[in-house]
Amino acid sequence: MKKILLALFALSLFYFGCSDSGTNVNPISSSTSSKTAIRLPSNISESIQSNYFVSKVIVGDNGGSIELHNGYLGKNGKVTIDAELSVPSGAYSGSKNITMQVGNDAGIDFSPSMVFNFPLTLTLKFTGVDLKGVDPNSLNFYYFAPDGSTQLVQSDSIIVDVQSGTLEVINAKLPHFSRYTWAK
Repeated sequence: MKKILLALFALSLFYFGCSDSGTNVNPISSSTSSKTAIRLPSNISESIQSNYFVSKVIVGDNGGSIELHNGYLGKNGKVTIDAELSVPSGAYSGSKNITMQVGNDAGIDFSPSMVFNFPLTLTLKFTGVDLKGVDPNSLNFYYFAPDGSTQLVQSDSIIVDVQSGTLEVINAKLPHFSRYTWAK
């Protein structure tokens, strides 16, 4: 009975937190403006999407973590990808095979699609990204919805270093799995 009440409470928080009531109570704010994702440099030897992913079974009641550390040689030098996802105890029930995948932009896709009882935290860092001509103040980390809308993701900190091509978000709060990316 306690688990059912907790699940109903979590669902009501999600419903009211994501409703358009004029008061933002969820950890990300909505944006209807069009954002452009930051592209990763082309890999000179292979497809990025086919090689930069990791999967791990995590029991939601216990919590855990999953990491992806990789890199490749782009046209202008080395590109690195470092991602660490932390799942707090009780974030969801049962065990799930969690997958993180980096595509052709400075972002990450998660599966399976699901909503959490407590936000997961993500630290994601890319280096070697071509940021020439980009205003660092115009960049941020967003949730990209399937309908094309974006939502700013709450985090502890973001780091944008145009000279070194570094984009880093520290402890981004993820209330659900989907697509998250750096954009301007």
